[in-house]
Amino acid sequence: MTYKELERNGKSAKGKMYLLKYFNKDKLTFREACIAKCYECMGMYIDGKVDCGIKDCPLYPFMPFRKGTKQAMRKMSDKQKKKISLNLHKKTDSNTVASHNNA
Repeated sequence: MTYKELERNGKSAKGKMYLLKYFNKDKLTFREACIAKCYECMGMYIDGKVDCGIKDCPLYPFMPFRKGTKQAMRKMSDKQKKKISLNLHKKTDSNTVASHNNA
């Protein structure tokens, strides 16, 4: 399937936008990638927006039309949040330095 085929023929459902984003070589979050994969695996929901029922699939907890309880968001401690924040700042600072060195 190509970007144009998906854009033209793909059913409007959760995941289409993320799959188009992927085909456009844009970065996806983990959640967006899971939803895009479900969209693709379910044949663009051509039979309707329903639960796939594939409980053995590692992405099933993230399936957008899954019946039952949804995947609970993980709670992060303040320590974990601070660590992530510091790592993001380190990456941002190193990317800034690298871009100035390449200029």
